[in-house]
Amino acid sequence: MPNSTDILLEIPNISNCWKYPCTKCVQAKTNEDEACPLKHFLEDKSDEYFESYLIPDDVLLKYWSVFDIVTDNSCNSCCFTKAYHRYAQGTGSVILAVKEAEADDIFDRVRKSEDTQVQLTLLKKLKLRYFTPKEIANIMCFPNSFGFPSSVTVRQMYKSLGNSLNVFVVSCLMKLMLDKPD
Repeated sequence: MPNSTDILLEIPNISNCWKYPCTKCVQAKTNEDEACPLKHFLEDKSDEYFESYLIPDDVLLKYWSVFDIVTDNSCNSCCFTKAYHRYAQGTGSVILAVKEAEADDIFDRVRKSEDTQVQLTLLKKLKLRYFTPKEIANIMCFPNSFGFPSSVTVRQMYKSLGNSLNVFVVSCLMKLMLDKPD
């Protein structure tokens, strides 16, 4: 079992605790005052991989107007709760797979149409999807090595991650509590 000194060595410097030290931002030499875009936390997988995370047609048609929709360039998202993926409103953001200008046009056309089949066809072009459990874990600063056992279902993963604490923030708080005053 590691002692408190070993734990302290793993925790980032307190002076940097206001902003997660994203390695992609550091490599790109991004302005330190800017937040990291969500694309730095997203999985780089094929479209087929994400198909199971697409919002189902019935949910899309009924709740499209209440989703918190973000893009890969967004720098924030709503809090992910344990009800994420089961309820549409107030449980976390969903991600848009098309350009924002194209999405705005589609949303305008959906609002103007009264035919639900036309609306659904348009909404499906957005390729709105849920964040994967791995992406949520990345956003919450879990280590890259973090994973769930294969016996855990996606629903259980969302429930476990929902309302979780950001690992980076907790590590900064631990550092403050455990650090000895000079």
